[in-house]
This record gives sequence, C-alpha cells and structure tokens, in this order.
Amino acid sequence: MTTVANLNEFIKVIDNEKMMHMMMMNGDETTRAMDALFEEMMGDACGNGRCGAFALARNPRERTNGRTRDIGVRDVRVEETKRGYLITASAPGVKASDVEATVETDASANAALRVKVNGKNYDLALPMKYLDTSVAPKASCIDGVLRVAILKKTPSTFEIPVSDEYVDSDMHVDDDTSSITLRVPGFGARDITVTLHKPEDVLTVKGQSKHGFGTFTKTFKNLPAAIETQHISAACAHGILTIKLADPDEITPLDIVVSNVALDERALANKVVLFRRAVPGTSADKITCALSADRVLKIEAKTAQTHASVAIAVPRDVDYSTIQAACAHGILTVMAERDASANASRSVRVEVSGEHIAALIEPSKATPASLDAAQPFPSVAGQDNNAAVITVDGVTIEDVPM
Repeated sequence: MTTVANLNEFIKVIDNEKMMHMMMMNGDETTRAMDALFEEMMGDACGNGRCGAFALARNPRERTNGRTRDIGVRDVRVEETKRGYLITASAPGVKASDVEATVETDASANAALRVKVNGKNYDLALPMKYLDTSVAPKASCIDGVLRVAILKKTPSTFEIPVSDEYVDSDMHVDDDTSSITLRVPGFGARDITVTLHKPEDVLTVKGQSKHGFGTFTKTFKNLPAAIETQHISAACAHGILTIKLADPDEITPLDIVVSNVALDERALANKVVLFRRAVPGTSADKITCALSADRVLKIEAKTAQTHASVAIAVPRDVDYSTIQAACAHGILTVMAERDASANASRSVRVEVSGEHIAALIEPSKATPASLDAAQPFPSVAGQDNNAAVITVDGVTIEDVPM
C-alpha cells in the first residue's frame, strides 16, 4: 500500500476503477468509500493508531450535513530543543474550546501531559527532572493543529570547593554510595575542580596537575535528584581525592519514648502500624526505640533472659515526627501518621489559545544568536518585553511571552 503525505498525492494515486465505482454510488456511499480509502492509504503515516509517545485510540468521528469528520488527535510529534519540549499533533475539526490540557506531577518524580479533547484523554509521560514547573506551559489549537510548549529548567553548574585536609578512609564505615575515593598521585587540591550539573544531576571531576602529571576527567551520573551543593564535600591530600555525598533526604535522629499505656485499638485504623508483636514478660522500660538519620527504626528489648533487636525501614510517606510506641499487656506496638504531602500531586492547567501559536520563546532571553538549531520557528523578527514577533514560513505572527 502506498503511503501519501498530503491530499494532492492522495488524489494522484487513486485507482481510476475505484474512483469510477465510487462516482456511481449515492452521496453517502461515496463519502464513506472516500473516507475508508483515505484511512487505508494514510494508516501507515499515523502508525495504525499509535503516533509518537501518545497511545491513541481510533479517532472519534461525527456526522455533519451528511459528511463525517475527525474530531480527535493524531500524528503526534514530540520535538526536544535546548529550551524545552514542543508537542505538535493534527486535530482536524477541533477548536481551542474543545481542548483541556494539564501538566500533572506527583511526589514520586513522575510527570505527564494530559490532553482532553471532546471528553477523550491523551497522555504523554514527561521527564520531570528537566521540566520548569515554575512557568506555566502554553498551548494552542489553530486550524486543526494542536501545539503544546513546555519549557525546561535552565542548566546550571555549581563548583564544589576542594580542601587540602587529609581524610582517612579507614575511619569511615559509610556505604560506597555515600563517598567517592580516587587515587590522584601528583595532584593537589588546587589542581582539581569538582562541578555539580543541574538538572542533569551529574558530577564531573577534572584534574590539571601544575607539576606536569597531566590531566584527567571523571563523570558520575544518576545522583539523587534532590542533591545540592550543601550535600557534597571534597578533599584532596597525599594523592587521594575523597568526595562525600550526604543523603539529601536525611532527617534528624529521634529517640522515641516507649509508653506503658495500651494504645486505643480504634486509633490503629487510621494509623500506619510500623511494628506490632507479642513480647510476653517484657515491660516498656526494657525496650528502646530510636530512628536514625536514614529513616531506619531500631527497636531493642533487653531482659535478664533475652536480648533481641529489629531494624525497620520507615516508608517515605510516613510523618516520622508522629511515631508512637507502647508496650502493654505483652504487646509492643509502634505506629505513626501518614505524611499527607508525601503523596500529594500537582496539576497545572494549561490555557489553550485559539489565536496565538504556542512556542518555546522567552522574549527577555531569546535572541537569534542564542536560539538552537532545532528551534520550532526559523527566525525572530523582533522582540520586546511584552511580545515577540516571529516569522513562520514567511508569515509574521505575534507570539505571547512565556
């Protein structure tokens, strides 16, 4: 089957016999046959119902004056530039008022663009760590073309000071994931640069010896998304470079008093039960309960006959400041309340314009020299603090600032 790119090519490749056969039908039959042939020949162009990253169902259709028309979304294309993401889709028969768009994020660092057209949802997963959620995305639906423009965070670099203090690695019992040790003979603290790149969460280490020992570069990826400069320290002495990475989610250690008053069983229904076990013969004063900085709850029971301990990882959605422990009638219970903000999601409504084309342009920053090669618009004809005049295929339009 031949794939066609536009209506003119479609008309050229129609078989004469099929055309003659359709012309002999009545009006409705001709319309249905033309639509069926068009869908058959254009199927490959839209991936048979799956376009880009959107999972698309069959386009809904409606009849108007004896003819059918598409009222859904198809041919979705996602274009990434240095400034952001531009999502473009064909939406024949759709007006701006027919479209609802939101960007939804949750506490698990997930993000998605949700577009609702005439009651039907189309979802697209987005890389949340790169999105600039402080700026509302833009959207437009003009002449059957749906566009959504979402800005990225501005890339930033932060240099980590390197001290010349010696760090004895044998004195540290931290996991390997909390520190990086490199042997760099011939390099001193002044020869080494440690840089944190955001939002990529990448750490680069560069060395240039002032004593003729050459240069080196090391890159460490997949750092925790919440890590900042205050969580990183570096020291180089005696040819050993040590970089320490603190847990960005570290909390203040907490000692929990174990009560000898039985907890109300009805209260447990609305709590998170972290630990519950029968401990016959053990009183509350024989039990200690402590929460470490890495959210590990350690419970110890010491009696004349036994010494037992257990460690429990406290879930991230638990409010650790509300942890309670009680040992009464031979039952030890440790419970807490959920942190309502831990699972909170955020939804940003995107205004869909029927007049101004959505674009990845920031008038206060964008200049012809700074625009990347993959820019959605070929040129910027002019700009001011309120609007940018841009040229698209020889047509000048005025773009609303982000």
